[in-house]
Amino acid sequence: AGYGKSVFVSQWLDRVGNPYCWISLEDDCNDVRIFLNYLVESLKNLDQAGITELESFGRSSVLPQSKELAKSIVNCIHNMQDGLYVILDDYHLISNQEIHRVVNEVVRHYPEQHKLILISRNDPPLNLRRLSAYQGIHEIRMVDLMFTVEEIMALSMAQLQQSIPLEIAKGILEQTEGWVV
Repeated sequence: AGYGKSVFVSQWLDRVGNPYCWISLEDDCNDVRIFLNYLVESLKNLDQAGITELESFGRSSVLPQSKELAKSIVNCIHNMQDGLYVILDDYHLISNQEIHRVVNEVVRHYPEQHKLILISRNDPPLNLRRLSAYQGIHEIRMVDLMFTVEEIMALSMAQLQQSIPLEIAKGILEQTEGWVV
């Protein structure tokens, strides 16, 4: 918590300029229907026409099995404009195994022209080894977001227009655990 994961992705998306839908997950998203409805509403902002089947699942009294639901999600996203990013923020709040099964299937068959971004405080219980082996996954860990001593010194120069001694930079690193912003 507090290392700027969501801010980092948000700023990166602004620079990339591709279309995206952002789903900020909450505890109530552990209900498959609510999770699906959040996804549908987010995708609807980009393409009203392509989500009819997913919308109907959200309204039906019985949801399809996870593989069928995942297939519909993948097909819906596949038919959207190229370069779409789907962001699931705070994925660590999801504990429902059925949702993990759906997301696992979505990840396995996700369209190459789009990107799925999971933001989480811990590793999600998904089978990501295959993607990792084929470089289909990129991870940004806490250590990647932390400032180094050199970056602290560069920040000081940029912000204060003066350099700070190495020992002071090391002290700042120790006190802030690399999170100096």
